[in-house]
Amino acid sequence: MVERGRGAVVVVSSLAGFQGSGFISLYGATKAFGRILAEALWYEWRKRGVDVIACCAGATATPNYINSNPAKSSLFAPRVQSPEEVADECLRKMGKVPSFISGRENRIASFFLHRILTRRIAVIIMGENTRKIYQM
Repeated sequence: MVERGRGAVVVVSSLAGFQGSGFISLYGATKAFGRILAEALWYEWRKRGVDVIACCAGATATPNYINSNPAKSSLFAPRVQSPEEVADECLRKMGKVPSFISGRENRIASFFLHRILTRRIAVIIMGENTRKIYQM
């Protein structure tokens, strides 16, 4: 809950900002920038009464996402979250952490991509998933 008299900034980032992904390179780069900016601002502004957080969401059923007509990439891909789920989790985390990954399934997928697999393999997996989703 955001306290009265405090400021709050939410930067909407994405899992696409954690590694390169074919076909969405510019999108991923801007999401990485947003996450790093939010984390730095969290540190700089936290003692001035401003909460800053980067919400790193996975696939979210926004109108833009739905209109892109995405296909399912694989059996193991995390489920698409509702915007309400992402927003609710963001509000619960506000003031506690500089950034977070929304959704349990997204956190598990991120753990494997960034802690278990090599960066090369993570980039390949993300590129292949994006190619399948948008049937490229």
